[in-house]
Amino acid sequence: HQERRILSSHAPRLPHALALAALTLMVAACTDDSSTGTEQDTKQSEALSPTLGFTLVDPQADGTVALPAGRYALTADGGGSSELAVLDVPEGFHGYGGWSLGAEEGPTNHHFFGVSYHTVDAVPEDGCTRDDEPTDAGTSPDDLVAALEAQEMTSTTTPEPVSLAGHDGVYLELTASERIRPKTCTNRTFEVWSSGPDGHWLLFEPGQVDRLWLLDVDGQTVVLDARSVPGVTQDQVDVITDIVESVHFADQS
Repeated sequence: HQERRILSSHAPRLPHALALAALTLMVAACTDDSSTGTEQDTKQSEALSPTLGFTLVDPQADGTVALPAGRYALTADGGGSSELAVLDVPEGFHGYGGWSLGAEEGPTNHHFFGVSYHTVDAVPEDGCTRDDEPTDAGTSPDDLVAALEAQEMTSTTTPEPVSLAGHDGVYLELTASERIRPKTCTNRTFEVWSSGPDGHWLLFEPGQVDRLWLLDVDGQTVVLDARSVPGVTQDQVDVITDIVESVHFADQS
């Protein structure tokens, strides 16, 4: 206890009753401090409540401005969900398009990693040529899993049940084949899926891994993607995983 005192050997001795009373007062003081500490802990927990404010990532952000650490909200690429994904983001990331966070190095650096938020309309069976009609993403996480599993030149792990922010779904990892050469594909890009008329999610290079959380949020399948390319360290993967797992959803209407 911070108020503990060292008594001098020359100090007069207190009678037993007085000493006992003094000890009782000291114990009571410690109990009061403990109660105060508990109240402080409660206040700190409340300070971390997901109901507190956040900053909406600028829809016009082009990835050139670094974000200070804080709580940020992403709007789903494709616009298929009214829910914002609110994330706790450390230093070292920038915003892009209002729906994505990337490491400050940017996608031209081989150590590229980040987080993005999507709704999905369709998945092309061949993401390079896009010759055939794409597979509809369906209405559930399981439907989207089936469409991703049917895609050529990518592989997926076995889906695992998952729950984030009270919403159930599945987790899987999608890996780009080492044979993919995006620059030889249609429009020089390999498309993983499309989201609305203008939303497209692309593979940047062979060996890219997209760690995907497919969640049912009020009847709408949304996707949180923690992406990384070869050369990204496990510590960096842990950072983007932590960002995703901090998610809370907020209605933007």
